[in-house]
Amino acid sequence: MKGCSDDVTKKDQLCEDLDLDSKIQDLKDQRDDLKKEIEALNKDYDKNVGLAFTGAFGGIIGLAITGGIFGSKAEKIRKEINAKKAKLDEINDKIKVEEKLLEAITSLDNEFTNLFTVMNQAEKGLNQLVTTWTTIKEYLQQSHDAIEKIQEAEDLLLYSLDLIGMVNPWKEVKNNAAIITQQINDALDKWAQSQQ
Repeated sequence: MKGCSDDVTKKDQLCEDLDLDSKIQDLKDQRDDLKKEIEALNKDYDKNVGLAFTGAFGGIIGLAITGGIFGSKAEKIRKEINAKKAKLDEINDKIKVEEKLLEAITSLDNEFTNLFTVMNQAEKGLNQLVTTWTTIKEYLQQSHDAIEKIQEAEDLLLYSLDLIGMVNPWKEVKNNAAIITQQINDALDKWAQSQQ
């Protein structure tokens, strides 16, 4: 039982070591920074597009000059915005993947916890069962030894008194059996719940 328990504990620790919560938070922080950069670039783009048309007051030559200067700046900014949007989409995809993985690991962690609980309860039930059977064996051995010593009526009378003394502890065995049965039923219920 100890080996299984150690395996469950190791797998549970492995899930914790992945530290997906902080990875997801780091990705969200990167996403927020990228959104701010895109927002600033959009403002700069709008400004440069607007400036490209200010030369219209100077006629075709003025429009050509301002359009050439600010239009090329706006085009570079637009390309940079598109690259950052692609990076943003990539980060959003990574966040979705990590969140799905976190959800799966959280579910797995819950399964490990349930399994560990069921295993502990089964082990306790087994230990109590061993105690009960050991007690029953001792009572039977004592009874056997006492029967072999009977040689006279007085010995039989003493045996019957001892037998009454031996029967009373069987009530404790009955109580132990009830406890064991309850623990086994509890373990089975938890196992059944974990399978749903």
